[in-house]
Amino acid sequence: MEVLESRSVTLEELQQKTQFILTTLGAKSKLLVPLEINGTYALDSITGLHEILEVISEQDGFDRHLTTLTSGQERSWMFASRVAKYLSEKSEKLELEPVTASGEGNPDQLVMTSTNQVFVECKTIATAQFDNFEDHKRISDLIHAEVPTPHQLTVGYSVTPTDDEIRSLCSSINGMLGSLSTDGNIVNNEPFVVNVVLREGYRATGISVRFDMIIEDIRTGDRSPGHGFGKNGRTVVVHGPDVDYKAVLIDRVRDARDQYVPGQMFIPVICADPVLGDPTVNIRAIESIFQPDRNTRYSAVALISTHEIAENKSASLIRNPYAQIPTTNEIENLFQRRPA
Repeated sequence: MEVLESRSVTLEELQQKTQFILTTLGAKSKLLVPLEINGTYALDSITGLHEILEVISEQDGFDRHLTTLTSGQERSWMFASRVAKYLSEKSEKLELEPVTASGEGNPDQLVMTSTNQVFVECKTIATAQFDNFEDHKRISDLIHAEVPTPHQLTVGYSVTPTDDEIRSLCSSINGMLGSLSTDGNIVNNEPFVVNVVLREGYRATGISVRFDMIIEDIRTGDRSPGHGFGKNGRTVVVHGPDVDYKAVLIDRVRDARDQYVPGQMFIPVICADPVLGDPTVNIRAIESIFQPDRNTRYSAVALISTHEIAENKSASLIRNPYAQIPTTNEIENLFQRRPA
């Protein structure tokens, strides 16, 4: 009951939401509904899914959309569903898995405004190739062994360091910790950035935890893979190296082109959740796809995260100056939101 109270949800409300999901998805509910609600994550997943289904289950083509929900495709299906809810809020009509002529593409959605329409293809990205867990654990283990302090340390690097380089860094950190009075960066020299959060003492020493994350530089927006390691009453977070994500984004945009419907406005929507690297470089990479004599089928490319969708924020819309069918202000407005 504490979990329900933390989200101001009654047991009756939870039962109603769950029943609606089971009725709407049928046997496929097991792919998305957690078997136990043992924390806020499971509860949030049910309430979030309920909110999405309330909207998209009323759209034309939902039955066709439901057939695409299969084992292994849950993440892709949920992203397309979130995008459908997001776009439906500002459109006149939305159709899921629209039926197109034989030989044409099969985009995920057809979104209509009062005077225009656009076909949308949703794409997610797998990031297993950028999982630097082994390097991060190696670095964390060395820091845990070489730097005896209860303070939380976050170590970022641009180029993967050797053990000797980490030991040298640890020596530098030890020389600084005794004089610290505030949180902040204590090292900012290539290839390392080290941040410290001061703690008065060690936490519970009998617990070991690991958590995965993406670290974002608040100044540049640059994002890198990271892991946190808690043991012996303290936490060390390691992230890096700098990631070149251009090829991944370009591949996903190119993957979408097979779903193009000739003579129609067409926008691939890419899930930005796992996108790493420098955002300015990434946008330029997508822009480089657009050329006067090729890839003119794209009207634009949109980048948006599930977090931005949930908070009703604007997508990053990258327009194609050479598009056969350019975007219109009305269509671009589908991807824009007013600040809260």
